[in-house]
Amino acid sequence: MRKISLLTVTAVLAVALSACAGPHLSQDKPDSNGTASSIPHPKVPPLTDEQAAKQAASDQQNRDDLFHTQFPAQPLPAYQFEKFVSPDQWAAAVASCLTRAGYQAVVSADQGIETSGVASDDLARETAQYVCQSATPLGPRYNTPLNRSQLEYLYRYDTEVLTLCLEQAGYKVTTPPPLKKFVADYRTNGGGWSPYDNVHAGALTTSINVQCPQRPDHLYG
Repeated sequence: MRKISLLTVTAVLAVALSACAGPHLSQDKPDSNGTASSIPHPKVPPLTDEQAAKQAASDQQNRDDLFHTQFPAQPLPAYQFEKFVSPDQWAAAVASCLTRAGYQAVVSADQGIETSGVASDDLARETAQYVCQSATPLGPRYNTPLNRSQLEYLYRYDTEVLTLCLEQAGYKVTTPPPLKKFVADYRTNGGGWSPYDNVHAGALTTSINVQCPQRPDHLYG
C-alpha cells in the first residue's frame, strides 16, 4: 500500500504549507465554540492570465525535474492535460487516473490517495503518478505563495479554531509562536508550527483530519 498526500505534491511544486499528512484545504470546521466563518476572509487578488500561465509552467517544470531526478536516463512520459482541479477535486481525479493505469487507487478519509497496483517497479509507478498528476494538476492559484492576509487568516484559524478542536478531541497542542514568527517561518521554509504537530500517523489520523480539517475554507478566496 502506498499513500500519496496532496501536501507532498504541493511541497514539491511550491512553498509548502505548514501541515501534517492530511491535505484538507477547503472546509470551515469545526464550530463547537465559534466558527471559522467568524474569522474575516483573507484578501486574495485574482491571478492575471499571465501570472496563472507562469505559475502553471513552473509547477509542471517542478514535476518534470522531480521525475528526471528520480530517473535521469528516462525521457519524460507523454501525458494529456485534462484540466486544473481544486484541492477538493485533486485526490479523486488522480485516483481515477491511477485506476485506469492499472492500480487499485482509492481516496483516503484525509483526502490522500492509497494505491496498490499490478506494476511493482518504481519506474512504472512513478510514471503513472507523473502522468496522472500532470493531467489534472492543482490550479495555479493553489500553488501561489500565501500573502500576508492569507497567512493572518490561517494563523487565526490554527490558533482559534483548529487548536480548540484538537484539544477537545484529546490532543495536546503546543504553544503557537507569535504571528510575526509564524509568517516569517512560512516565508523562509514553508512553515513551522502546526496544531497538528502532536498528531502522529496512525489509526486515528484520518478520522481526526475529517473532524478537525487542517486548512480552512476561503484560504484561497
